[in-house]
Formats: sequence, C-alpha cells, structure tokens
Amino acid sequence: MSIFPTFTDEDIKVIEEVKNELNTNEEIPREYAWDFQKNENILKDGKFVVVEGLEALNIWIRKALITERYRYLAYTTDYGSEIESLVGKNYSKELTKSEIKRFLKEA
Repeated sequence: MSIFPTFTDEDIKVIEEVKNELNTNEEIPREYAWDFQKNENILKDGKFVVVEGLEALNIWIRKALITERYRYLAYTTDYGSEIESLVGKNYSKELTKSEIKRFLKEA
C-alpha cells in the first residue's frame, strides 16, 4: 500500500470537469469601497480600498438606486432610478408603492 493517493480514471475525469467549470465561471465582481454616510470612497493609507463579491454587488445596487436616472450624462439612460420623481406628487399610496416597486426592478 502506497502513502500517496491513487486516482481511478473516473476520479481524474471528475477532477478535470471541476477544473474546467472553475475556469469558465464569471469573474468575481470588484468595486471600490464606498462610505454611504460620507458619500465618498474609502481610503486606507491614501489608496482606494477594493471590495469583492457580495459587498461589491451591494455597492453597485445602492449606487444605482440613489442615482437619479437621466440626470447625469456620464450614465446611460438605463442606469439609476426615478424614485425622486414621486416626491411631492399627489398619488394614492397604492400607486406610489407600485411605482416604487417598478422603479426598483428597473434600476
């Protein structure tokens, strides 16, 4: 009996499939860390902090929701939300809720 592991052809096939699957996965999302209280990037030792994964997605989503659609030429017309357009309108509570849900899905 050897001290080294032995692999059957089936084991090697499974290992290769897993390797291929890992190589074809999409890249992990990355974003600069953002302090939403101060509305500015987070710096550490004078350099921008980079976050990955769910934290990066959280920043993308929150920024899209707080950015008013059509206001900034730097963004496409698909980016942002129109929630601010509901402020001051005399819509029913049901219509306002419905519009907010729609705006959130579109953002």
